[in-house]
Amino acid sequence: MNPVPRPPHTEIETFGGVTVVRFLTELLFDSGTIQALGNELSRIADEPGRSNLVVDFSRVTRASSAVLGKFITLHRKVQLARGRLTFCCLPTQLLEFFQITKLDKVFSIAPRPPFETAAHVVGEFFGPQVRAVAFDPAWRTDTAVALARQMYDSREFGAMPILADALQDAGCEDEHLLMHCRDATQPHTRECWVCARVLGKA
Repeated sequence: MNPVPRPPHTEIETFGGVTVVRFLTELLFDSGTIQALGNELSRIADEPGRSNLVVDFSRVTRASSAVLGKFITLHRKVQLARGRLTFCCLPTQLLEFFQITKLDKVFSIAPRPPFETAAHVVGEFFGPQVRAVAFDPAWRTDTAVALARQMYDSREFGAMPILADALQDAGCEDEHLLMHCRDATQPHTRECWVCARVLGKA
């Protein structure tokens, strides 16, 4: 999983079926940079097997609202490919642009905190794309469903290790799924793929 440099504005890293795109440019302001960035994002999205994308803004400090158009274009490309696009580690200014334009209701955004790394975003939002998980309906017991429903409705996910126990009691031995629930460093949201599977939402 070594980053592949794509001069001058991005680098990519692949986690199973998910591609993380990191910006190498701190300032996204001038029109030339924004146009070049848009072209790079389009090329990445057009490559086979890159329909699931996480765009990592951790190195970006400031950005112009003009860059939003490039992200809208990328979002459309990913939708046409039946993939998924998630933004993470956005600078405050860019997040405010999204909120003002209501694009935060359109884009999937992993908030910072709790998501401090792209790896955590991949683990929470794209688990089955990283490693295929065959979810047995028999694991969807009353206890497991009740736990997942409580966490989903309350947006409090402290019971994830208990959900892992309930799934294991129902016969689940998938280490990837169980570790996702028990990993104390992994943030969780209503986008959690395990809860979605338990609740029949994915």
